Amino acid sequence: MNADNSNNFGNQPIYFGDRGAGTNYFFSGTLDEFAHYNRALTVTEISDHYKRGALSLKYQVRSCAAANCSDGTFAGPDGTANTYYSESSNTTNSTPSLSLTNVSNNRYFQYKSFLDTTDAALTPELKSAIISGSTAGGGGGGNASSTASACLDLSSALAPTYITSLPFDPKTGSNNQTYYAIQKTTGGRINVQACSAENGEVISVTR
Repeated sequence: MNADNSNNFGNQPIYFGDRGAGTNYFFSGTLDEFAHYNRALTVTEISDHYKRGALSLKYQVRSCAAANCSDGTFAGPDGTANTYYSESSNTTNSTPSLSLTNVSNNRYFQYKSFLDTTDAALTPELKSAIISGSTAGGGGGGNASSTASACLDLSSALAPTYITSLPFDPKTGSNNQTYYAIQKTTGGRINVQACSAENGEVISVTR
């Protein structure tokens, strides 16, 4: 729907859906997602309005204990594959933010996005996704340590008699916040490995 500059009407009221002249000329139809502006919109703004209705993104997530997520199933807010998290539920003008529900606490997390369009000439885009929240081993706010306290204090037994230092994952751990795996190798050698290392990394000390 388009309207002329309101200055053309002087101080007369503006009517939507009715001519307002006492002639009962009403709009016969339905208006969906109606919006009124006190200025003319730019071509880009009008196009963005259209795209907002024609394009949509929805998501499902899963958490897994296995690294390949073979033990996880993608699901929506009700914990089943029948529902989706949708950015269309965002009620602000900021970047959509979704609160995840019914997601089990596991080491690995994955999300899957679905790109929908009602206009074959347009395709939605997902430019970035940020996952935040609490990590295992502490409180909320996203600032918790991601590794729990070491089950054994190895420093007195191994360092410096057998090894010069204890290994730990520099991304998530410390000397006091890393799980260790200890292995005695051939020739009486000992290997201590930080178990929290991921993505192909191995952080170990051998002597």
